[in-house]
Amino acid sequence: MGIGIATGNRWTTIIRALERRNTTTCKVIEIRDRGTHIEAMAIRMQADNPAQECGIHYRGGHPRNGSSIVLMRLHDLRATNDPYEWPHITGDGRTMPNAHDYILTHFDEIKDGDVVDVEYILGESSTPKMSENNGYSTVDAQYERTSNV
Repeated sequence: MGIGIATGNRWTTIIRALERRNTTTCKVIEIRDRGTHIEAMAIRMQADNPAQECGIHYRGGHPRNGSSIVLMRLHDLRATNDPYEWPHITGDGRTMPNAHDYILTHFDEIKDGDVVDVEYILGESSTPKMSENNGYSTVDAQYERTSNV
């Protein structure tokens, strides 16, 4: 079994478990830019119960209003809730900061598997890119392939 499949199963399992428990909102998205395709997870850091409240708000320092969105790249698990931190984490001063900023202001509109197209956001292209994943995330595709075995 390849590492991508194992990683896909792990994240799909985590997302499905969180959705069943009706807790913090997670969305798997596709971030695109010139020559760039990044599978990522956006997580709204808002507690639904006292146990989460202790970890997320008291100890983690995330605001109670749900305005903190952690964005994680699934291929290397690098993550932050600050769009301006990406250049320090990855050396990327364009794709991740612009995508993260867009996700912060449009989180409720974004659905699982959606494409966040940085070129389109910046007005460099007239139409947004289509998903390379046939309308759903690579994580879901890997989960479906391995769960039917």
